[in-house]
Amino acid sequence: RMVLKGFAESNQHQLQTASPTSSRLGHKIVMHKAAETGNPIWSLDISTAFLQGYSFDQLDIVGHSRQPCAFVPPPGVFALLAEIDPDTWSEAAKSPNDYVFWLEKGAYGLKDAPLLWWLRIDKWLKDHAWLPT
Repeated sequence: RMVLKGFAESNQHQLQTASPTSSRLGHKIVMHKAAETGNPIWSLDISTAFLQGYSFDQLDIVGHSRQPCAFVPPPGVFALLAEIDPDTWSEAAKSPNDYVFWLEKGAYGLKDAPLLWWLRIDKWLKDHAWLPT
């Protein structure tokens, strides 16, 4: 999995990033309240959740806009990819400074990746008759 940690997005101050996330303290409060009232706690982990969020094209369709972005990979990435698939990546490996990765959807490390994931799961839950509390 590729993580774009530290990726400097030039438009980061214009991005909508609000999504319902919880802090460590928030988790502790929920656990305390559940233990106090005897309510069960359910948890789930969505594998590669951020990669399952809306693509940038889908985001436009649901009424949110976001400028697509690209990033320059670390040195040697194109050479490694060329070892795996020379037909596709050999040209990029020869002149890596001329190429970037164009992202089609949010990835770990992008500032608005949690929002892209939340918008998608929220729509799915509502489509399956789940109601927000």
